[in-house]
Amino acid sequence: MADPGPAPADWKPDAVLSLSEAQLDAILAEALREGGALHQDLPIKGPLGVKGTVTPNLVIDSLALSPSKACKSCLAVDAELSGDVGWTLGPARGTFPLTARIGLDTQLDAVRSDEGWEVRAVPEDVRKAEVDIGRAGSQVKAVAEQSLREWVGEALEQRSEPIVLASFAKEELPLRALRVDPRESGLRVEMLTLANSTVAAKPMSAMPTEGWRLEIARESLLAIAKRTSFEAGPVSHDVVIEPTGISLTENRFDLDMRLWRIKGKGWWRDYHTEGDVTIDGARIQLTPTEVEERGKSPGAVLVDPLAALGHGVILKAIEDSLETSLPGIHKSRTGARLAEVRIQEVDGTGAMLRLGGSLAFKDAPPVKKKPGPAKKKP
Repeated sequence: MADPGPAPADWKPDAVLSLSEAQLDAILAEALREGGALHQDLPIKGPLGVKGTVTPNLVIDSLALSPSKACKSCLAVDAELSGDVGWTLGPARGTFPLTARIGLDTQLDAVRSDEGWEVRAVPEDVRKAEVDIGRAGSQVKAVAEQSLREWVGEALEQRSEPIVLASFAKEELPLRALRVDPRESGLRVEMLTLANSTVAAKPMSAMPTEGWRLEIARESLLAIAKRTSFEAGPVSHDVVIEPTGISLTENRFDLDMRLWRIKGKGWWRDYHTEGDVTIDGARIQLTPTEVEERGKSPGAVLVDPLAALGHGVILKAIEDSLETSLPGIHKSRTGARLAEVRIQEVDGTGAMLRLGGSLAFKDAPPVKKKPGPAKKKP
């Protein structure tokens, strides 16, 4: 229960979040598209000083990610955009198609705040800005091409500042330290939890081909659940519930726990609990079905373990540790878009607990307006 203090300089993670390349693409693309189409009126000047404007209206078609040569913790983003550009030059006007290819280097930072931790990608430099103007724009190409090239790189850079790739609220997953590790096929986020444990995570060497994967040392998960349980205080009979072991699959769980009486002379009783696991979106529900006593101290008073579990303290602590330690956003709404985290795989039978799933974005349903107060009849 003691606070382990600041992380040492040579700390090793006890939890690792791996984002596949496809998942990272989706998060970055959503962040870049969040503001809608790139749109602005740009002044141009034609022959003999004739003034005009070009008005691009571009959308992001695709992104490609890779580790950047700029630095070890940098990520290269290559984007393709397309759309139409309206133009005026004196009394003449028209439109032409435009495609653009932009290369950005982003610095990956782990930022700590009062709310917790965030992994951010912050633009560092525009490496490349190319534009292709269709034939219909040949009459203004000479005076508009340079302005469009400079604008599209700056506009995308401003749009992407900063991009939150993953977030961890401190009340959900207490962390001492966090760092990022760009990979050829995605991104790894290494974490050191507040668990007073020296067990290091042993993540799978292969990155997920899609979605995300969270791996946490079993001892760390139990330590976080113990802390939550003791901080919640005693349930009936002045008993505090301590989880001492857990095994988990998509359908079943096995939980060892010790019930401590913390007043008077004190005593303890050990129980083994089995039950069902239900996965519903980003929520994991643990429902006990069998309880067996495994040991007790002298003078231990008989207590009903199911009644203690009925208080939900220990199961909720473990559920919270499982379901909230996830990347990004849980069914959160940003404007007209909705982000949904889904758990699709659970494996907690070895030294590591592994969760796998996806983070998807879709259009949010319209917000229903609350009816105003009824008007009084005259």
